[in-house]
Amino acid sequence: MAYDLEALHQQIAVLLSSTPWKPLREVASELRVSGPTVESAVRRRTGKSFGQFRHSILLAKATDLLVRDQARSFAEIATLLGYKSRDAFARSMRRACGKSPAELRLAPPAAPKIGMA
Repeated sequence: MAYDLEALHQQIAVLLSSTPWKPLREVASELRVSGPTVESAVRRRTGKSFGQFRHSILLAKATDLLVRDQARSFAEIATLLGYKSRDAFARSMRRACGKSPAELRLAPPAAPKIGMA
């Protein structure tokens, strides 16, 4: 069966924007397509694997919550994003950005320019 990979990519992005921790298997099941079809749609549109794409959405959501919702604790943000602990969230942010959640909250990275790679 042939799919409109552009439309499928949009559905994947919408789904991951609300639940960025979902694994490939669950995304594919929810969209009623195979895992390889999800991988193909993401790779064709972004040049990234599904995992890389999901991680970039998770990182953007984390940064947004850290900056926009200053009253929320790091533990609350970690839970909202599907991390098992505040420490796991902090390790992930430090690995991805080189900064702790507290540092990101004070000086978030610049938003990437659309269309620039």
